[in-house]
Amino acid sequence: MAGRNILKEYDNNYIEKCIFDMAEGNLDGMQRLYEYTSSAIYGYALSILKDSSLSEDIVHDCYLSVYSSAKQYKPYGKALAWMMTIVRNLCYERLRKDAHVLKVEIEDWMFVEANENLSAEEKLTIEQYLKILNNEEREIVMLHAIGGFKHREIAKIMGKTLTATLSRYNRAIKKLREQLEKGGY
Repeated sequence: MAGRNILKEYDNNYIEKCIFDMAEGNLDGMQRLYEYTSSAIYGYALSILKDSSLSEDIVHDCYLSVYSSAKQYKPYGKALAWMMTIVRNLCYERLRKDAHVLKVEIEDWMFVEANENLSAEEKLTIEQYLKILNNEEREIVMLHAIGGFKHREIAKIMGKTLTATLSRYNRAIKKLREQLEKGGY
């Protein structure tokens, strides 16, 4: 697994074009946006909720929210970060409403597009490693590794300071490295 790049770079201009098309009532813009970003949105929701069904609901709600807010969208920063903030808010609203956290099933992680080029064994290994992280650490690692966000962007999405985000990220990476040095899974 070493040396493999599983990050997907997202074209901010393409995402914004889709949002602007949606603002003009063009549903094709929503379809293109969904096809381009849904795996990142789903993966992020799953990292918070740990339930595939709830995560799918959040993905649906996210795109409805983006569509209804498209006319008010102002391009200042990354459009995907704006969408991730919507997802995060929807997820935590759902958790407060439901007041429970469900277990992530291995097959749920298989949906994440960024991992499509990995073998089943590699996917299982990633799943096992992610289980050693707490929710916040997993969320930060997913945003950075799968979403490709910079730490400053992650801090903004999560409503944390950059220092706190970097600290939690480094702690998560240290946990993962220690597990890897122990012999992994």
